[in-house]
Amino acid sequence: MKRSLVFLLIIGLMMISCVIKPNDPPELNNEEHAVISAVLDSLIHLHLSGTIDVYDQTSTSINSSSLSIIFQRDSIGSGSLLDIYNEANRTGYSLNMDKLPNYVVLKDTEESEPYSGYTHFTRPGISDDGLMAVVEYSQVSAPLCGIGMAAYLEKQDDEWVIIWLVMIWIS
Repeated sequence: MKRSLVFLLIIGLMMISCVIKPNDPPELNNEEHAVISAVLDSLIHLHLSGTIDVYDQTSTSINSSSLSIIFQRDSIGSGSLLDIYNEANRTGYSLNMDKLPNYVVLKDTEESEPYSGYTHFTRPGISDDGLMAVVEYSQVSAPLCGIGMAAYLEKQDDEWVIIWLVMIWIS
C-alpha cells in the first residue's frame, strides 16, 4: 500500500513538473523603457543607419564592478542608485516594442550572425525618487569590435536626459 501511494505521489509530481514551465522574464516598466529610449535617441544621432538592432533580453551577469568604479570617481553622491542598479540586474528582462522608438529592431539572441551589429542594455537602475537613473550598454559590430558605456540620466520636465556618458571598455 505504501509503495503504491509513494508511486502515485511520484507520478503526480512528475505530471505537475511537466505542466509547469519557467516564466518568461518580466517586462520592463514604462520608466525603464523611457530610460533606454533616451539612450537610444542619443545613439541614433551618432548612427548613419536608420535602425538600431537591440537584443530583447539581458543576461543576469553584469559588470557592476565597473559601475562601482565610475561612481567612486564621479561624485554623483548616489550609492543607493548603484545598489538599486545592482538589484535590478539580478534577473533578466524583456523589452516591449510598443514602448521603444520605432527605429529599434529587436534581435533574437539565437540569431545565426550575432556579430552583424547590436546594442545590449542592462536593466536601468532608477532612484527611489524617480529622478536619477543609470544604465550600462554595449555596442558590438564584429568580433573584438565593440564598446561598453555607462550612462547617468536625470529626469527633467518629465523627460530623461543623459547627464554624462563614460566608456567602460573597448575592444
